[in-house]
Amino acid sequence: MEKSKIGRILLIVIWTLVVPVGLLYVFVPWYNKHEVYKWPFGVQSNALRVKWKMPVIEDDMSPSYHYNKRENRWDVSDEYPDDNQTLHMEKTVTVDTNTNKVVKEEDVFRRKINDTVFRELAVSYKFIGSRPYIDTGVLIYIYKSPYYLNHNNKEIWLDKNSVDSVAKKWHLDYLVKGK
Repeated sequence: MEKSKIGRILLIVIWTLVVPVGLLYVFVPWYNKHEVYKWPFGVQSNALRVKWKMPVIEDDMSPSYHYNKRENRWDVSDEYPDDNQTLHMEKTVTVDTNTNKVVKEEDVFRRKINDTVFRELAVSYKFIGSRPYIDTGVLIYIYKSPYYLNHNNKEIWLDKNSVDSVAKKWHLDYLVKGK
């Protein structure tokens, strides 16, 4: 009888420890995901992004991970654009926690070349004062397979003028300097 009594006590103790931890495991990511919508540098700053002619956080994007109050990223669920479509896949915003100002934003666009090959353009904006300026870009070929998305190591680093050239070809006119 003592063994069953000890077993029940252990079960109760374990249950009272596991359930709250399990609830936290479920609640914290859910809470963070919903808190990020209220983040002042998130969707609320889209009007400023339009004014500055830079990519906004799209309606079909959702926060993929709330790193901390310093950086956050939004992604689309569909990774593969259709023919002749440029897909805005990702936006990352980095904030200086000392000044509470945005210091960098990065946007990733993807275009389909054929059924298995895609080209990706990543554009990085640096904020000088309170204005964004295209800093650099990178072009990457990506190969789609049934198992994973393979990034080819052949990266082409772009300066501001090269980013403008690719943006024109991809019909991302709002990224082009002076437009």
